[in-house]
Amino acid sequence: MGELARSNLSVLVNAYNYRRYVGEAVASALAQTLAPCEVVVVDDGSTDGTAEWLRAEFVARDPRVRVISQPNAGQLAAIETAVAAATGDVLFFLDADDTWAPDYLAAVHARLSARPDVDYVFSGHSRSDGAVSDVLVERGDRRLGRRSAQAYATGKFPISITSTLAMRATLARRFLPTPPGLAPEWRTDADQVLALGAALAGGCGDYLSAPRVCYRIHGANHFAGRVRSRDQASRKVLRARTERARAALVLRLGLGPDTVNRIGAEFATIERPTWREFRRAWRTAARASGARERLRLQAALCGCYLGRRFAG
Repeated sequence: MGELARSNLSVLVNAYNYRRYVGEAVASALAQTLAPCEVVVVDDGSTDGTAEWLRAEFVARDPRVRVISQPNAGQLAAIETAVAAATGDVLFFLDADDTWAPDYLAAVHARLSARPDVDYVFSGHSRSDGAVSDVLVERGDRRLGRRSAQAYATGKFPISITSTLAMRATLARRFLPTPPGLAPEWRTDADQVLALGAALAGGCGDYLSAPRVCYRIHGANHFAGRVRSRDQASRKVLRARTERARAALVLRLGLGPDTVNRIGAEFATIERPTWREFRRAWRTAARASGARERLRLQAALCGCYLGRRFAG
């Protein structure tokens, strides 16, 4: 892959009744030191005049901004519409109530250019209320590697909020649009499907730790519904939805039981693997068919993990 085009970057904004916030989101995309080629806003059936206001305030002044209106169908459906309309090689997802630091696109572009094997990038974020984030907290920049075997076998995959995710369009279109009937279940929390799809599709992930994304905390979250509850009941519901999404995407991607045999090669793509990641990889290897294959994979995992831990 040659040098990544500096101007072929698409910003995809999903919006529902966020007129009070969406202007800041779009403005932060247009103010990037590395300019995007387009900002595609999908208005998901808003009733507060979001689409009309955006057309008057932004579309009329900047030809890069496009607004697509659709009947209310939920966050994942809005994202799928935006992906279908995008023309860029790299897609940057942005919730309508979040904002980016001016150097966000430039930092991700530099990372993707330096690492052509990387397919998607999560970035660190701060919260508008000043609280410490508890989502994908990493110590420094790190290659997250490939996780299709792990996601297939255990349902575990790297995840962070929507506005921190950028993805090569070729990867996104491997699993989007999702199979019929899946999107209505994801009127909120579509970041789960994006991250799960990226992992199952075999994408190589990366993480930039600098908090260049501001996640807005407010009392009117429509896609989040609220600051996501961490109670046991809501986690159980989310796990059930995620498992249904995993099953649907496995069929969409044509994955089978032999997917777990990738775990040795995929674990080797993770930079500075943690003990938790090793344990998840070990459990994945335990799903391989045949005692000999399980032993081969687990031996490879041990050699890779110990070699990384004690190198130098």
